Amino acid sequence: GVIEAGTWNDENGNHRIDAGEVTEGAGENIGGLVGKNTGSVTAAYNTGAIKAKESTNVGGIAGAMAIEYELDPEGDQKESSSVFDRVYETKAVVQHCVNRGSISGKKDCIGGIVGEMDLGIVLSCEAYGSARSETGSYVGGIAGYLNGSGESNVFTGAVVDSCSVSGVISHTSAKGNQFVGGIVGMQYKGAVINSASFADLSCTVLSGDLAEVGGLVGLNNRG
Repeated sequence: GVIEAGTWNDENGNHRIDAGEVTEGAGENIGGLVGKNTGSVTAAYNTGAIKAKESTNVGGIAGAMAIEYELDPEGDQKESSSVFDRVYETKAVVQHCVNRGSISGKKDCIGGIVGEMDLGIVLSCEAYGSARSETGSYVGGIAGYLNGSGESNVFTGAVVDSCSVSGVISHTSAKGNQFVGGIVGMQYKGAVINSASFADLSCTVLSGDLAEVGGLVGLNNRG
């Protein structure tokens, strides 16, 4: 479902989906625990497989984060870190979450933690399951697509910080212009900080056109 401006929090990691399977026919925002998150999810754990047939935005924890553009300053979540004095101001937070389930889909934005990030933070999360897309674009170990902005050491867009990935990330498409990354498939502005990927990456374009594949980010556009 949808978490809006609230908090789903359990320091003991008891928000769990073990085994089981999430499947759908068509739509958007398919997640192992949350479809769309504009609040806070902390210490969640998923081992269930996620199989999206015709949906966009598919993630191991959340399908999408903060797909909205009217922010309420009084309602924004704030996260701070002593490292480099970073201050985050955002509407959505996913932190200290783990995904061990496999993720597969046919459309855009497949991620080990979040399918599409817009104005959100993924902090100290781990992804171990495989992520695979058959025909769409944007596949990443943490997020398929990251969209945001950064200014004066205050990140107001989408940020991935202190995350790690292992497993297999793969993509097959009949056309070119595809983006596959160990952390993020496509990054437009925003930031990827202090994160590591140990995943095996592959991308096959059947038409022979080019594909963008990177150990951390498939394509970084002004990030």
